[in-house]
Amino acid sequence: MYYATVTYSCTRSVLRKLNLTEADTFADVGCGKGRVVCLAARHKIQRAIGIEYSPTRADVAKRNVARLRGRRADAKIVCQAAEETDYTDVTALYFFNPFEPPLLDSVLNKIRSDRQGRATRMAFVMESVGHREVFSRHEWLTCCERFEDGDKHIVAFYRTPK
Repeated sequence: MYYATVTYSCTRSVLRKLNLTEADTFADVGCGKGRVVCLAARHKIQRAIGIEYSPTRADVAKRNVARLRGRRADAKIVCQAAEETDYTDVTALYFFNPFEPPLLDSVLNKIRSDRQGRATRMAFVMESVGHREVFSRHEWLTCCERFEDGDKHIVAFYRTPK
């Protein structure tokens, strides 16, 4: 996938809609240079984690997290494949079009396995028809909202049923 970012205002809006609390561990899957991880770490949450496959972008993200001011939560960047990450403690996830639908399917399977029915919330920014089809096959997730943000990206919020 090509590398791109979302504006700060749109990212802040998505993070607000995720309703992050002190009990949450947040993960940005495909975090790039770490902008969303840094913004999430300014919330009072347990931890903010960035998952990035590219070592070059992960190194930049680590530097950005190290320089972060206004931090209210621990933040870290891990350089590894999203489908190999341990999501056991992750309660809220953010995706900005990080990969093609087949890999999304694998990552969602891994999240489901790691979370084992525990409450999970996700925001997917720049959702394509292919991504939506993948999510529709994962009946353990419910789409609770979908809209177009100020950057003209389709944003979809998913959660495990209550």
